[in-house]
Amino acid sequence: REEHEVGEYLGADRLFYQNLGDLKQAVALGSRNITTFDASCFDGEYVTGDVDQAYLREIGLSRSDSAKQVSIDFGEEDEEVPVG
Repeated sequence: REEHEVGEYLGADRLFYQNLGDLKQAVALGSRNITTFDASCFDGEYVTGDVDQAYLREIGLSRSDSAKQVSIDFGEEDEEVPVG
């Protein structure tokens, strides 16, 4: 999709793209009280230090099983949803 299409879809007036380092810097400049910034959704580095790929994989598998069971319980079938 084009940038303006993404903006329209989100209902945004403007879109800004920045790298992760710039995002962390902007947050730090916003408040001196913020000493750490959890960007794990972007970089996979969790501030707790106890989350690894094996743990995430285990959670993902359990959620997949739960989602499948809900689908079966409601008589729904998996359907493909086009992206993009």
